[in-house]
Amino acid sequence: MSSVVSFGTNTAAQRKRVMYFGTSVIYEGMPVCYDDSTINVLGIDTGASNAVSTTTTEGGQNEGKFLRVEDPITDNLGLFAGVVAHGPKVGTTGVATGVWLDIFIPNGAIVPVRAGVYCTTKKTILSVLNGVQYLGHPLSANVGRAVAIAEESYDRSTAGLVLAKLDPNMFLYQTAQDAALEAGVGATIPGASQHLNEVNIKSSHTAGYFTNFMIKTEFNGALTANGGAGIIGYVKLSATLTTNAQKYVRSILGQLDLTAGTIAGNNTHLFGVMGQVNGTPTAYTECSHTAAICGDLSLTVAPTTGNLEVMQLANNGAARLDQMVYMYGNSGASSGGADYIWRFDSLYFDGAVNTPIRDGGTGDTTLDTGGDWKKIRINIGGTAYWMVAMTDPSES
Repeated sequence: MSSVVSFGTNTAAQRKRVMYFGTSVIYEGMPVCYDDSTINVLGIDTGASNAVSTTTTEGGQNEGKFLRVEDPITDNLGLFAGVVAHGPKVGTTGVATGVWLDIFIPNGAIVPVRAGVYCTTKKTILSVLNGVQYLGHPLSANVGRAVAIAEESYDRSTAGLVLAKLDPNMFLYQTAQDAALEAGVGATIPGASQHLNEVNIKSSHTAGYFTNFMIKTEFNGALTANGGAGIIGYVKLSATLTTNAQKYVRSILGQLDLTAGTIAGNNTHLFGVMGQVNGTPTAYTECSHTAAICGDLSLTVAPTTGNLEVMQLANNGAARLDQMVYMYGNSGASSGGADYIWRFDSLYFDGAVNTPIRDGGTGDTTLDTGGDWKKIRINIGGTAYWMVAMTDPSES
């Protein structure tokens, strides 16, 4: 027998009576989800002048939407209701006609939950899973949704009770069971603008650091084949990567999915990632660098094999590229052009065999301010060549 003591911080725990329409054994702490159907519970159709009926059509505020619960399945993972509280129905088997029982609603209280994984206090995230009567590790959206964090350290590989903080709002969840959560259907105006998920913060501090939005991912495990760590934000990697299987460790992943639909119109721009700097500063007199995208590689140790790049450009698709890099600037001497296409600065090591830029001539391994031409080391098909850069005649 288990219970929640009614003094101290556990007064935050709130029970709610619901009707369980599952036909499984009822366990204390097992998760249940609301049944998104038009079947009501009290037998009154509130959408039709309170007529006696077993259903209430959409728009009639059917009480079954918040009183009917069932076992988790893919169609209701976004409708997590809570976990079963101790009571007379625990240990019995549910029936298709429904049984009344009490649940703890997910409001941030610490309550007993039924877990099916090894739990560590404040480290194990627990998820409601498709077709499972216990909480387990968070999986992809079509089979799970994170709803709790363990508050006890205990091996529950065989499902049983542990205390956990039950609060789905600790975790971001916006999906329709592993499909896009479609916004703006039904009676919305076609083509109407919509703005989802806004973080708009202003700081008036005169010292210190200010970050509008930060996501930090720390990965300390071992990546499996085709695995990936980190989606967006700061990634701290403390893992050993030794196999030859393909792996990705990404601080930011911008992914544009073009798998369906028709794309037409030469004024359409499609970008996986776009960095944009806008505005007209009141005063703009001194600034070392302003860039839409900055790639800053600050490693102190280089790999003994493989390549180390500030930027990698690759085409892994079937479509042939028109160009690997496209440079565009508005026409006119002072309306968006560029003084230089490339600028090289501090890209040499005096006397080094692989000095990327050298003075013109045979065997010259240094770069100085003399000479009327330079050679830039490039690699084509695995072979090193030199690309010649001549002094601008107008500056000679």
